[in-house]
Amino acid sequence: MSNQKIKSTEIITYCGDKNRVEVAINAGATHLILDHPMFSIRSLLKDYSSNFEQHYTQLSQFAKSLKSDIKLSIQCDLIMHQEHEKDLLQLAAFLNQLKPDYIRLQDQGLISFFKIYCPQIKLSYMQEMGNANTESVKAYSNHVDRQQFSLDLTYDDMEKINQVVKTKYDCFIQGPILIQHSKRRYLAGMDEEASPDSIKLIHRIAQDEEYPGRLFDFYDNQHGHFMFAYFDRSLLRHITDLVSLNLSGWIIDARGESDHYLKTSLELYISELKIYLKSPSTYQFDRTHLETLLKVARKPQKPGFFKANQTDRQRYNTYLPNESEYLKIGRVLDIIKGKRITIELTQEINTQTILYAFHPKCDGLILNCEKLWDLKNNLVKQSTGNRLIQINWVKGIQQNSQLFIKQV
Repeated sequence: MSNQKIKSTEIITYCGDKNRVEVAINAGATHLILDHPMFSIRSLLKDYSSNFEQHYTQLSQFAKSLKSDIKLSIQCDLIMHQEHEKDLLQLAAFLNQLKPDYIRLQDQGLISFFKIYCPQIKLSYMQEMGNANTESVKAYSNHVDRQQFSLDLTYDDMEKINQVVKTKYDCFIQGPILIQHSKRRYLAGMDEEASPDSIKLIHRIAQDEEYPGRLFDFYDNQHGHFMFAYFDRSLLRHITDLVSLNLSGWIIDARGESDHYLKTSLELYISELKIYLKSPSTYQFDRTHLETLLKVARKPQKPGFFKANQTDRQRYNTYLPNESEYLKIGRVLDIIKGKRITIELTQEINTQTILYAFHPKCDGLILNCEKLWDLKNNLVKQSTGNRLIQINWVKGIQQNSQLFIKQV
């Protein structure tokens, strides 16, 4: 892979006002996703009433005045209902005049819609969950110009898909992880001034009672209810892997965060990429850069699924027991300290079963199954038909421990 190809990777971020446009371009962004709450469902802009045509025009002109070759996308990730048709037709007519480089979509129906009404504008498909296999990606590649890798995909998955389906790929490398979305507005009833029809943006932060310190963001707007993970996805430590994927774009999402977070994130990724390009064979990640990012971030920084499976294999292989003596039958899914453990099983167990938990922090910890509960809190004698079972908590047990029984 040539350095010239790597250098063409676009550094992409979201912008909803002129200030963000200026911060992003000055920090090195080469592609902006323009945000308006009428069509961008996760927009955190509070002024829903602003004229979207004027909004996009002003941001586009301002961005071009700062960087004439800046690429521009319009975020249109709403899930289309018939009530949206009139607004979308108005948007399509306007975009034919604005001529952005891309329209970003996650509703499959909007692919056909914009193919009809904006045939000259390229489409980018960015379904955050799903579209996680080669057949799906291949099918969409016949209708869109680029795709954003799903958050469900590991690095290994991305690599395999990339080898099979040749198209342009973007990867979300830094920012919040959406874990729940519903059209229902669950928070509207908690605000005396809000209602399901209100366009007011509501934001709440809730702490996990079982894991103090884990803070989850909840947003509520005219597109519904959104819940985000307690950590940000951050692939700053995985520049080598990102480069190897030969991506068209790296996406940083700083919506809801400070300008300093946006500026720092952009500068750090660009800096790491430049350092890598100078000497790929000797490149090593500078951990002080992660510390710099943590200083401006509200949340912990984790790679999420990007490295989950591979990291687990690397960590556990040293600690796993001899397969001739033990048979793997599941893993620890959740822990309520002092109470119960939820386990995921691949074969049945009963109240006579003895499990052995293996993890880098526990080597063969014994778990007795004298009491078994299903998820409805019923005591059961065996796990027949139940993939998820609860057993008593044992001191020293670790999340994601691999569970084994001894071979007879």
